[in-house]
Amino acid sequence: MATRVKYISPTSITPSQLPLVIGYFGCVHVMHAELLRRYHHFNVLTFTDYPQKKDSQIYSFKERIHNIEKFRPDNIFIYDLNKNNMIADQFIQKVLLKIRPSVILVGNDFKFGSDSQSHTILRRNFQVNTINYNPSISSTKIAELLRQGKIDQANNLLYSPYYYISKWIGGAHRGKTMGIRTINLLIDHPVFVPSGSYVSRLTIGRHTYRAVTFYGKSLVFNSPQETLETHVIGRSIPPRVLVPGAVKEQVKVEFLSYIRQPLNFPTKEDLANTIRNDIKIAKQYFEQNK
Repeated sequence: MATRVKYISPTSITPSQLPLVIGYFGCVHVMHAELLRRYHHFNVLTFTDYPQKKDSQIYSFKERIHNIEKFRPDNIFIYDLNKNNMIADQFIQKVLLKIRPSVILVGNDFKFGSDSQSHTILRRNFQVNTINYNPSISSTKIAELLRQGKIDQANNLLYSPYYYISKWIGGAHRGKTMGIRTINLLIDHPVFVPSGSYVSRLTIGRHTYRAVTFYGKSLVFNSPQETLETHVIGRSIPPRVLVPGAVKEQVKVEFLSYIRQPLNFPTKEDLANTIRNDIKIAKQYFEQNK
């Protein structure tokens, strides 16, 4: 059964007496996964984007919901804190008691309400189970590692590697002129990694390809804006897919390992040779991580 995603408010809640997992899930790290794998049938309560969380929210709202859906909850309830934030006691009375969960599951560091109350006050009205989080694993720590380009370390804490999902758009065709065709993605929400070249995986529909991805401004071409472009390694993408716009679904790029920072080169050929070396490094990575 497909997960149902429901926006809720205090006046639009219908009871659902399943276990309820509550969290913001700016990303899904390995401790979050313990929460989301606890029950076979369960609901999740999460929240729309919230300014106070922006420094640790490495994914867009749509991506956050996508991450939760991987665990196949029966329902994902979404509550908008920006429109109707309230103290914890009110949230219990106006939201949680109306949902009527059989049990609530949260991390041991979970706090809620505009008055930032501990999860322990939930025990007045509900059976509450907690997962004891490792303090060295947090969304804030993962965001910090990503900003520093420590992709391998961040991915070790995430349930699945850091990724970016967006629309495939047409580029300037510079890679094609160098014999290194690339796929360009629209940058419509923050990319949480520093500029540079990365070992990556590209997913188009049901097909996944080994790849090298560059994010940032091209110093060689004096680009005024960042680009996000990916070259597929050693495998042809079907010709019908190679036309931007032919792929209706979103394209996904997973960042696996940092290769280098952006560099300036005297000629396009020097750039092409460096990209070919990036591809060589990526091939070695995949050979070592089969």
